[in-house]
Amino acid sequence: MSLHFDQFFQQIDLSEEESSIAIARAKNVAANLTHGKHRRDTVITGSIIRSTAVRHFSDVDIVASIGRYSNSESIDPHDALRRIERDLRKIYPSATISGNVVTVGFEEGLNVDVLPALSAEINAPGGPVFKIPSADHSHWEEYSPGRQDERVRVAARSSGEKLLRVIRLAKWWSRKNGGVIPSHEIETMACEALSGILPSFPRAVEKFFESALRLREFPPEIRSAILGAHSLARSANSALQQGNELRSIAYWRCLLGDKFPTVAR
Repeated sequence: MSLHFDQFFQQIDLSEEESSIAIARAKNVAANLTHGKHRRDTVITGSIIRSTAVRHFSDVDIVASIGRYSNSESIDPHDALRRIERDLRKIYPSATISGNVVTVGFEEGLNVDVLPALSAEINAPGGPVFKIPSADHSHWEEYSPGRQDERVRVAARSSGEKLLRVIRLAKWWSRKNGGVIPSHEIETMACEALSGILPSFPRAVEKFFESALRLREFPPEIRSAILGAHSLARSANSALQQGNELRSIAYWRCLLGDKFPTVAR
């Protein structure tokens, strides 16, 4: 079964060339944000930096500081997004607000998401702390890209590439199902649930979905989707343990789609 998973990841993982292209684009966007009339300090972050990106679904994130949180009363989150969008459109016509980011889109994918942010703590442990727009643009929420980078880095140090693979698989499943769990939540839960020596990779996937139900309170429809994923992973592992590889593959394909191969080559 390990060969089947290897082939699955060959299809969903970014190649080195794709990662390099994405980071180069982010640097160009960041350079345009740090020059000109409205100069902004920027931090490039996100799943590509943390080796948890998946093809077609992952973008590079840029945190663009537009001021201090102490001055937030005079800065509306939606206005901040509109300002970033307006400035970026002068150079990137595709720039548009998407959720709480401004996305600079490219025809080949590998987009760049820009998060307008207010600096909250410059010298905080784990790196600067920012306030970013909430999903509905009604208020500012705390965000620390450095802490997330460090959380994944420390967990991967004890659990290895297997943990990063579980994260990427879970992100693929989530996005194929309409973004059931936000990507940063998948990373956080995986780090909490799977630190240390992991079981076999298929068992680690099963453990992730089982732990997700225990670690967080989800709305009923999301909890139902996670329960379904856990059931499929458990059934796949049970079938393989009973020597029925074809049935196991069928369960994994139900969970992950047709990117999971029927035959390992």
